[in-house]
Amino acid sequence: MNITEKLKQKSLQLKERNLFAKGASESEIENFETTLNIKLPLVLKAFYLLNNGGCFADNLFKTEELQNPEDLGSIIWNSNYFLSLKEIIEAYNFDGSFTLIDYQEQEKYTGKRLIPIMHTRGQENLVWDATEVHSTKILDAFHEFNADEWKVLYPSFEDLLETYLEKDGDIETIA
Repeated sequence: MNITEKLKQKSLQLKERNLFAKGASESEIENFETTLNIKLPLVLKAFYLLNNGGCFADNLFKTEELQNPEDLGSIIWNSNYFLSLKEIIEAYNFDGSFTLIDYQEQEKYTGKRLIPIMHTRGQENLVWDATEVHSTKILDAFHEFNADEWKVLYPSFEDLLETYLEKDGDIETIA
């Protein structure tokens, strides 16, 4: 079974804890790629076609909280949340709710291509190191360090997603 099928199954299993958004359209993905001048690897494209961001809410939240739209922002902020394509663009451009780091400045400093992909419940970001065309290494973008000190947390996006599914969203986010 491929990783997107596993994600579909886990989403059904976790019911009200499943806060993933509906998938992005092909045109939204094309716009994302054009805006950031980047090509999504197949695994990332498949993920965003299935779900345009979202999370499994932390299991500490009660059912009443999960069903209350007013609590959604707090739940997302305190869960390991995959950014939507729009939120990635905003964070990359040092704008929006999940802005912690000036990625373009860090790119100048390191020569790497750094794309924020997840906001963690520890209020940090995980970043896709898109420097190599087919690589999907995920780095711990600890905001108190420069990008040349960020460590590989997951060797690939598939490893991140596999661990995320196995642990119902409760993953390690610090290298």
